[in-house]
Amino acid sequence: MVRSLLPPLVHLVIPIFLLVVIVGHTSCGGAIACLKAAQTPNFNLDGDIVTIDSHPGDSPLNRWLEPLTRLVSTLPLAGKSQEEALSIVIDANVVEQVERLALSKTIQGAWEGGHPVRIHGWVYDLRTGLLRDLGVTKGP
Repeated sequence: MVRSLLPPLVHLVIPIFLLVVIVGHTSCGGAIACLKAAQTPNFNLDGDIVTIDSHPGDSPLNRWLEPLTRLVSTLPLAGKSQEEALSIVIDANVVEQVERLALSKTIQGAWEGGHPVRIHGWVYDLRTGLLRDLGVTKGP
């Protein structure tokens, strides 16, 4: 019985959409650290960026957080409460990661090869358990 179904199924074309979801979350410790570092009076984009003072500047943690700390320093956060600023940082980080992934050789190659990969950016709210779509979907 199963054998008789195989030939028709082989010829059946079903569009498959591949989804990649970048998910940030509220109360993110990394985002909090980057926000704090970027708001220090001696913060300097031209020098080495050390987000976590208790770790060496070239530590994996500081190297991992450096791009977000740089991004935070460009955001319009003046006059915002810490809670509002953190929300802006988390959203901006997700948007940035969606953009970076969309420009990667892997995703570009998939799109050029006709693969319908879609990248979505969401934020998970730890208090409510809800996901918020940032509306930054990329894909063909």
